[in-house]
Amino acid sequence: MHDILMAYRLTGVTIFNANEMEDNDWSKYNIEKLHATPKEVGIRFETFANASYHEPYYVMIRRRVESQNDEDEDDQPNRDTLYISKHTIPHWIPLRDIEKRYLNRDLSTFTRLVSEHLQEVVGRRECSRPAAQDNPSFPPSEPAQID
Repeated sequence: MHDILMAYRLTGVTIFNANEMEDNDWSKYNIEKLHATPKEVGIRFETFANASYHEPYYVMIRRRVESQNDEDEDDQPNRDTLYISKHTIPHWIPLRDIEKRYLNRDLSTFTRLVSEHLQEVVGRRECSRPAAQDNPSFPPSEPAQID
């Protein structure tokens, strides 16, 4: 099972139950016994440039139950919506705009757009590395921090 999970990471985007995963050692978890409806779900975005993997980025998503306020719609059930609770995405990527437009409508498009932005950022940074080696005053890259 561990090998299958690692193979899924090759796709660039992995979704996991954040309540069950305490660290990156997935081999100690029984995947068949993960809860069906987690309180928080994580999306891991792998980055790849210049023939090697670079740092992963994370988006943590929670579910919010919104009640219907219209008096005429008393029979309508409450509506679940998703929102980003925390993330490690760089601030210059328009994550909140992508969230508002796609997170509750099309998760596939949401993950694709975030992944494309991240690949572009990492690709540009890695292409500029030779310039950084030639110029010591060039700003260094820093690992992502949780927002």
